[in-house]
Amino acid sequence: MLNVGYNHFAANGFSSSSASSNTYGTNLETAKTKQQFDQITLTPAAARHLTLSRSNFRPMYQGQASGDTVGAGLTFSSDGILFTDAPAATGTPILGINNGGLLSVDLGNVPALRNFSNPVILRIYT
Repeated sequence: MLNVGYNHFAANGFSSSSASSNTYGTNLETAKTKQQFDQITLTPAAARHLTLSRSNFRPMYQGQASGDTVGAGLTFSSDGILFTDAPAATGTPILGINNGGLLSVDLGNVPALRNFSNPVILRIYT
């Protein structure tokens, strides 16, 4: 199991760009349009393979008002150019700068993420 530390990414500290006025995408498509993502590259050790079965993450929505619609999603790529949407995240996002709601993406049925030996890039969009 790979664990990337909780609170690993700072609010509005996107790998790609900052949220405009703390306004986040309300779903994967708007987050992609706004280029709001954090990126993780997974590289198997030499002569080894990795299989991803699930990705869990806690997005933080700083500055959102109660009742605002927010969302998150995951994409992946083996070449860093073409990114494919992963299955939809499940869970309930929680607004604010506290713990956030745990979201989960089931990757068990994604053939490209099973038994891979080359680097894979994951982007978490919020």
